[in-house]
Amino acid sequence: INIYYNYDNIITSKTFYFTIRKEVVYMRLDKNMMEAVLSQFQNSLNPPNKKTACGYCRFSSDMQREESIEAQQRAISEYAERNGYEIVEWYIDRAYSGKTTNRPAFQRLIKDIKSKDCPYIAILVHKLDRFSRNAAESIKYNELLHDYGIELISTVEKTENSPNGKLVFGFMSLVNQYY
Repeated sequence: INIYYNYDNIITSKTFYFTIRKEVVYMRLDKNMMEAVLSQFQNSLNPPNKKTACGYCRFSSDMQREESIEAQQRAISEYAERNGYEIVEWYIDRAYSGKTTNRPAFQRLIKDIKSKDCPYIAILVHKLDRFSRNAAESIKYNELLHDYGIELISTVEKTENSPNGKLVFGFMSLVNQYY
């Protein structure tokens, strides 16, 4: 925004005009009102910082369709938009079982999390069973994420970072292992 003002001799105020995307806007306001208006414009042009996250998607067999990944990405993207997250990276494992963590994108995700310059504060998954279907591994890697200050968020299943939330997460992980 470029801001200009001229002193108006008729009324003891200043006439401000500024350009937004090449359009000139004129306003005759006193200084306090103009500061409030400019603050409101700046807030609308500079939305609050989004929280940096990544998305993880997986399907387990060649018999599942590629649309499964697209549906997961769509659900994660919609959740991110509603909750102020910016997805800066996608990790996708196609035709890999969730019963093992020996999956290329999953291993790359864990490696990236352990790096010094990891920007994520959250990993978004459609459902927790997309992250893992092995209860012990699921709990282990969820604890690892917490050690690095990263939250695992399911767009469908709600868990909390509390003793009760950890209990629920453990039960959900057991159910996912045998489902």
